[in-house]
Amino acid sequence: MDTTIKVDAATRDRLSLVARERGITMRELVTRLACEKLTQDELQRRGDRAEEYVRTRIAPDLSHQDLADAERIWRAVEAGEALEGLPHPDRRTRAA
Repeated sequence: MDTTIKVDAATRDRLSLVARERGITMRELVTRLACEKLTQDELQRRGDRAEEYVRTRIAPDLSHQDLADAERIWRAVEAGEALEGLPHPDRRTRAA
């Protein structure tokens, strides 16, 4: 069954442009966007698996502070902020 999603004209135009550039319909675009976007639960599970992988294969002594630092750095990178350097640079050599 089809349904209608109401959005403002600017959003509709943006979706139309993106779909056209990808050579797909707006219906296909919205479907792909909905399927590709992870839920909070999926993101949490992915993060938990990544942390377990790092702990077992790369850095068994990974601390909560390391995770907090990594999250802060990732957010800065996503925001396009320049970082002076990594916190605790001495930790980079321990895994080697």
